[in-house]
Amino acid sequence: MQIPPISDIHEMYSMIEVLAVVALVIVFFVVRSSKSKRPSKTPRRRTPEQVATQQQVDIQGQPFGSKPLMNKSEYKLYCALTDFLYQRYPRYRVFPQVAMGAYLSNRDRAAYMAVNSKRSDFMIINGRGMPVAVVEFQGAGHYQGNYRQRDAIKRQAVTSAGIAFVELTATDDVHLVAQALEEQQSVV
Repeated sequence: MQIPPISDIHEMYSMIEVLAVVALVIVFFVVRSSKSKRPSKTPRRRTPEQVATQQQVDIQGQPFGSKPLMNKSEYKLYCALTDFLYQRYPRYRVFPQVAMGAYLSNRDRAAYMAVNSKRSDFMIINGRGMPVAVVEFQGAGHYQGNYRQRDAIKRQAVTSAGIAFVELTATDDVHLVAQALEEQQSVV
């Protein structure tokens, strides 16, 4: 066997280097193009029908139970508000645990969604069914986490709609609601 001259060996190494670079470029483009064909990590929007179908599947065979709408302190305040309204404002009604999206509107979707699922402890409506006051009960479980921010969001949304916003503790008198209702009526 004859050994090739050194110049041929250098040419052979140069050729191998060129082939290696070409192979790396091909691998780079193949890997890059296969990544772009992968499905997007953001899920596709489901239609309302698909959502409802999934919800039906989710609850199928799952037994539900009932639980109290209010704790004892809230129920005590509810009864006091009901009695107070019956005596002082007989056409007014109070409703517990009302979603803010049920009585507030806003053209800006983000602003509306910020309050849509939040709940008011008590909503008071007038004889025409219009909201006139929100009563927030600051009971023992209230002062947790980011309660200041939650309270501020509720207060801002409710008052900007022209609805009175009353915060009561367990020791406050429900007549504070009358004061807020009278102030609210004088503005209207």
